[in-house]
Amino acid sequence: MTDNKITPSHLSKIPIFASLNDEELNAIINSPDNGYEEYGMKEGIIREAEIGDCMYVILEGTVEVSIKGGGGGREIAIATLREGDFFGEQSLLPGSEGRRNASVRAFHPSKLFRIDKKHVLLH
Repeated sequence: MTDNKITPSHLSKIPIFASLNDEELNAIINSPDNGYEEYGMKEGIIREAEIGDCMYVILEGTVEVSIKGGGGGREIAIATLREGDFFGEQSLLPGSEGRRNASVRAFHPSKLFRIDKKHVLLH
């Protein structure tokens, strides 16, 4: 991705937005509720068990997903996500408790597009 801007084609790859047309996708992209965020290496983005209020699309960089394991409360890495991947939507979906089921931190400096939950719940 050369200009690090989100496009309708990024969002159309996400199942909850797949049925939307370009006009609807652009409305999400251009909404003042949504926007770009940057995180430094090892910086936390979301924490397990917190209430979710948004989801993210990775535009640049790499993030690591981890969960608390065992009795010691150590975090165990379960996934690495890259450009084009998304996360944070699970806590926003109908039927969920609304809490994050994992923590996510930037593995490398990362640029993300944040989408407010009200845009997820509409679809």
